[in-house]
Amino acid sequence: MSPLQKEFEAFFSNPNPLCEFIKNIANDGLAILEVGGKQDFWANANFWSRLNYTEKQAAKEAKSWKELIHPDDRHMEMQAYRSLVYRESGAKYDPVLRLQKRNGAWVWMRLQGVFLEEPNPRVLIAFTEITDLKHKEEFLQHSSEMARIGFYDWDIKGKSLYWSPVTREIHGVEASYQPDYRNAIKFYKEGRSQQKITELVDRALHYGEPYDEELQIVNSDGQECWVRVIGIPELQDGRAIRIYGLFQDIDLKVRTEKAIRSERELYRQVLQGANVGAWDWDVDSDRMTLNRKAAELLGYDLEVMRREGQVYWFDLLHPNDYERVWRELKEYLVGARDEFNTEARLRGAEGNYRWLAINGKLFQPDLHFERPRIVGIWRDIHYEKEKLSYHSTFIQEAPLAIAMMDTKMRYINCSHKWRTDYGLEEQAIIGMSHYEIFPEISQEWKELHQRCLAGEVLRKEEDLFLRADGRKQWIRWEIRPWYDGNGDTGGIIMYTEDITQHKKDQETLARTQRAFEANFKNGAIGMAIIGPDGSWKQVNEKLCSMLGYNEEELNSKTFQDLTHPEDLEKDLALLADLSTGKISHYQMEKRYFRKDGSILKALLAAAVVRNSDGSVEHYISQVIERD
Repeated sequence: MSPLQKEFEAFFSNPNPLCEFIKNIANDGLAILEVGGKQDFWANANFWSRLNYTEKQAAKEAKSWKELIHPDDRHMEMQAYRSLVYRESGAKYDPVLRLQKRNGAWVWMRLQGVFLEEPNPRVLIAFTEITDLKHKEEFLQHSSEMARIGFYDWDIKGKSLYWSPVTREIHGVEASYQPDYRNAIKFYKEGRSQQKITELVDRALHYGEPYDEELQIVNSDGQECWVRVIGIPELQDGRAIRIYGLFQDIDLKVRTEKAIRSERELYRQVLQGANVGAWDWDVDSDRMTLNRKAAELLGYDLEVMRREGQVYWFDLLHPNDYERVWRELKEYLVGARDEFNTEARLRGAEGNYRWLAINGKLFQPDLHFERPRIVGIWRDIHYEKEKLSYHSTFIQEAPLAIAMMDTKMRYINCSHKWRTDYGLEEQAIIGMSHYEIFPEISQEWKELHQRCLAGEVLRKEEDLFLRADGRKQWIRWEIRPWYDGNGDTGGIIMYTEDITQHKKDQETLARTQRAFEANFKNGAIGMAIIGPDGSWKQVNEKLCSMLGYNEEELNSKTFQDLTHPEDLEKDLALLADLSTGKISHYQMEKRYFRKDGSILKALLAAAVVRNSDGSVEHYISQVIERD
């Protein structure tokens, strides 16, 4: 065993959890390099296996490890090494370079090194293979050369907007599609993108400012796409008369860059993981270790926690969270859950409880672990939960049917009205999936939920909900996303109003109206609807035949015009009492003048229909001919 290997193993025999963390996640290799002297180099088996060597082959065949570096990259590595060793201000050893494999192929590696002064000056290097990432970067470069770039031209004075064929293709519209400003804006994704393009165009119009922005559109097929939009205003007398520019499909580029950034960030956090609280639990021996950041999140000193036996963080759980967390953890250990990812309150140094997001990954025994263990991290979410608690209190006491769910459609809270409207008073629904509570939820509703989680606000005035027991329930609803402290979607808030009785009342009213209209039209007696001024608003065929007028002629007259003068005073007096509410209806015998001048003797029955404010809407008259 070489001296450097002994130093390496001695370094990682340190019980410091950070050493264990680095040792076990640096799967692409770790090495130690002598500073000064012969600059001896020793790397572990993982490093040599990445280059297709066994340790024996490496000892016999591999030259100096620096000779494995691509000639074009050696100078860069040497500069990084010298800056680190000479302790230059801001220096770090973080080159990305190519190493040659045993079969002659090249592999991209990221090298991250730290300088160790004691007991002897050494550089500890962690290797991360990023060949796939580099290939993605090269692909992005080729994509940029072959990028689809369209053109647009908006003649503001002429009120015309031109899209080039590529611009139309990016929007997913036919060649015959004629865009205008309003429908062009609607293609941008609701929320940030639509607001931003509106603001940019407005500033271009009023201040002549050009723009160059990456935004999202939703094409005619409903697919989201990242685009780069460049706008150049043409000014006349200080105002824009034209805006033209480029429109480029950058969806693949943006999504790939995000993936690369995500992977790089993951590698950075793994190798520099001291910025998150980390925990390590040896399941068989039931021994726990925490890193210093984990202790700081709760206001503890790590050494004090170790001395007082508080690193076993399960003992710090809030009593209301203890049983749930243990149940989730046990389900994960036996394979009933795919992941251990929970939120819980842990007791801090001052006795207060703090909300943390806690996750962990189970590692079975292998070359690195003799026994099964769970390694995980903590994240402080106390502010987010406090804000959420405020919203939850508001929702719970709201007089409306409101429910709050997370991104997996699990209930966070709901109002009392929600429980009573849906018969959930006795059911413990918090933490359960909305789809468990309502298994009859349709695929259409599930798609609406996903659209809302993507940022849309959706509503409908009337919607039929078929319950699992066969009941029909009419609801008015609205769903909108809610956001956490980082501006990320935390889930949805759903408002519903049960309008089943309202719909029944509408249907009853409609049936009554239809029955009245049928009786009115086909009645065996004369019927009329009279306005407050005495005009004939509507008459049936029987009354027309009795008086000898057609409907249009009668509608042009008042009942006073056709009433015999000797009967008019009594009729008007009764009508006045009916109008003021002294009586609810009246009957009288009276005479009408027919169109031919003859007299019609009849029995009149009258009633009143009022508006919601009590005023007269109209009178209903029934006229029965008397011998």
